[in-house]
This record gives sequence, structure tokens and C-alpha cells, in this order.
Amino acid sequence: MPLNWTLQGYNGLKPGWTRINFAYYISDEEFEFILAAMEFIALHGQRFLPLYRFNWMIGDWTLRQGTSKVGGMVEKMFLSFDRLRLLVAGGQISNDEKESVLLRTVSENNRRLEQMYAAYLDNARLFASFLLEFPTERQIPQDIDPDLVHFRV
Repeated sequence: MPLNWTLQGYNGLKPGWTRINFAYYISDEEFEFILAAMEFIALHGQRFLPLYRFNWMIGDWTLRQGTSKVGGMVEKMFLSFDRLRLLVAGGQISNDEKESVLLRTVSENNRRLEQMYAAYLDNARLFASFLLEFPTERQIPQDIDPDLVHFRV
């Protein structure tokens, strides 16, 4: 019974679900990006699991320090996202340029968002291509019934 395991401190066993809401004012581009990102996670998310440590007691996932299997690609990827955001936005923006950036047309901003979203997904696909398609399953603690583990991580 899952409640017994939770009472023993294994909060990582609690069944969970995700609910997603979309604000009425988000752009079509943002909506499509979110759906594409969710599809990417559904198809390739298992490749990223070895990069994280799972705590069975509290149910937290944390990025492993110095992930050696990918030679620091995780840190480089997140840094490239920040650089990419600056490049797509037109580079470093001075105070004098802020007003002109804010006055850009909606269609230009949407085009830039589309480029940024596409680049994020391209980077994620590239990163996933360096990871094992089917990583080794982790060991579950011996005192946990394997039938209670809905997803092997």
C-alpha cells in the first residue's frame, strides 16, 4: 500500500500528475513551443535521467555535479541558452537601445521568439543525441515493492 511507504518516509513514491494551463493571452508561437517541448520530453526525457540524482525520501531530482558522462555539456548547454537569448534579442542591449527594442513590431518579436524557440529545441535535440537512448535502470531501495514504482528511473 503506497500510504505505508509514504509513512516510512519514501515521499518519492507518491503517485503524481501534472496539470497544465495556458493563459488566454499567450501567443500561438509560445503555445506551439510548449507543446513541442512536452513532446520532446515524452520522446527523449529518459536520456537525461542519468544526469540527475533522485532522492527516494523526498522525491527531488538534482543535477549531478560535474556530470562526467557528457563532459560538462550540461553546463555548456545552459550557458549557450543564455548566450542564444542575447543573440536572438540582438546582442547586448545598451540603455539607449532599450526604447527602440521595446518599440519593435509584434510580428518581428514573434519571428524572433520563433527563432529562439526553434534554437532551444535544436540545442535540446543535439544534446540528447549525445546521450544513451535507453540508459540503465537505477536500483530501487530493497525495502520498496517494485510494483509500487510506476516509472523506473
